[in-house]
Amino acid sequence: APTPDISATGTSMANDFFGTQTSIALPTVMAQTAVAAATNLAHDFYAAQTLAAFQATNTPFPTQDYSTLTVNLASNVRSGPSSDYPINFTVQPGDVLTIVGQTSYCGWFSVLTYDGRSGWVWGQNVTFNGVCSRLPVADVPALPGGSGGGSGGGSSSGGGTVANTPVPGCDASSGIDITNSTGGSITIQLDGPASYNFNLGTGDTTLSVCEGSYSYTAWGCGGASTSGTINTGEAHEFYCS
Repeated sequence: APTPDISATGTSMANDFFGTQTSIALPTVMAQTAVAAATNLAHDFYAAQTLAAFQATNTPFPTQDYSTLTVNLASNVRSGPSSDYPINFTVQPGDVLTIVGQTSYCGWFSVLTYDGRSGWVWGQNVTFNGVCSRLPVADVPALPGGSGGGSGGGSSSGGGTVANTPVPGCDASSGIDITNSTGGSITIQLDGPASYNFNLGTGDTTLSVCEGSYSYTAWGCGGASTSGTINTGEAHEFYCS
C-alpha cells in the first residue's frame, strides 16, 4: 500500500486552514474599513456643522444709524449749549434732527434741520437711541458779546486761559490748571461755588473760575468718564489709561 504523504496532507490541511482563516478575516477587514469610512464621514459632517455654527454665531450685527434724534417736547434750538444763548428757532414733538455733535456727554446736541437750519437742543427734550461716545464733541461757540462759552461750556483748542459765565454769577478770578494728555478733546463739568462746562483740546489750559472747591466729571478717551474733586490753585492732568 502506498505510504501516506503526511507532508502533503499536512500542507493541504494547513492551506485549507489558512484559507479558512483568510476567508474569515477578509469580511472582518472589510467591516473594519466600512466602520472607519463611516467614522470619517461622521467626523467630516461634524466638522462641517461646527464650521457652519461658528460662522453663523460670528455674523456681524447690523450697523445702527446714530446720526439722528427725535424731539419729545416743544423745544428751543439755541445758538449754543445753554439757556444763556439766544433762541434761533423752535422744534416740535416728532421732529427728526440730524446730529452734528454733542457736548457735556450728550447734555446738549448740535443739530441740523432738514431745511438747513442749525443750533443746539437740550438733551433732556429729545430721544437719542445711539451711543454718546460714538458722536463727535462739537465746538462750543462764544456767547454774543463775550469770550466764553456760557454755562454750556468754554472752549479751547489747547493752551492759554479759558473762561465762561459762572452759574450762579461770581468773581471768576481764580484758576485751575488742566493738562490734557489724552490725545483728543475732553469735556469737563465743574460743580461747586458755581457750575461750569469746558471743552478742552490737548495741552495745558488754565480755567478761570470762582474760588473754592469743585467736584468734576470729565469725558474723553472715546467716551470714558472720570470723577473727583479739585480746588482752585491746583493742577490736574487727564490721560487715557
